[in-house]
Amino acid sequence: MNDEISLKDRDPQGINTHVKVQFYDVLAEPNTVQSFDTCWSFSALCYGCCKDLGYNLMTCFFGLCIAAAWGCEFGYLAFYHIWFISPIVKIVKLIFVDTFQRCFKLVINCCIKPCTIACARIFRMCGPDDIDWSIEERPPSRVKPIRIVQKPKQEEPKPKKEEKKPGDPDVYLGDKEKIKRSVQRQLLFHFFGGGDL
Repeated sequence: MNDEISLKDRDPQGINTHVKVQFYDVLAEPNTVQSFDTCWSFSALCYGCCKDLGYNLMTCFFGLCIAAAWGCEFGYLAFYHIWFISPIVKIVKLIFVDTFQRCFKLVINCCIKPCTIACARIFRMCGPDDIDWSIEERPPSRVKPIRIVQKPKQEEPKPKKEEKKPGDPDVYLGDKEKIKRSVQRQLLFHFFGGGDL
């Protein structure tokens, strides 16, 4: 049971916020057709008084009995759920779930796996011939651990430089790209400019 019953906020969970039975929620006059102001005011007052009086009278005569009936109903539902439904669900989970999983695996391995293997082999025949398809039939090999040892670097002896003469073909005479560009400019000037090299 609740520790405290609030007399001001009687719908803390917002269960019946959609029930709108105020005067302007039920009755409304358009701007084109309106009654006298006094008649409209008394209609609103009469509606509110009769609504409150009727609700309070019906609550006094029937509310306690209906509340007792709903209390018994939800008490029975809670009792049935706690003492019957929850243990049955636990039994079903313990007994049938493991059995169903095993049966499902058996059906998959017997009915679906052979079909998928057959389809894979059919589509495999359409592929290139240079692929070694026997790899997939082999059992997976265990990976051997590899130990990497880094050896210290040994200083290599520097080769002796041989002195080259300017007449040798391997002599470096300057930047080759610069020489190439210079020759191209001179050839362009000779052919298009009319000059001599």
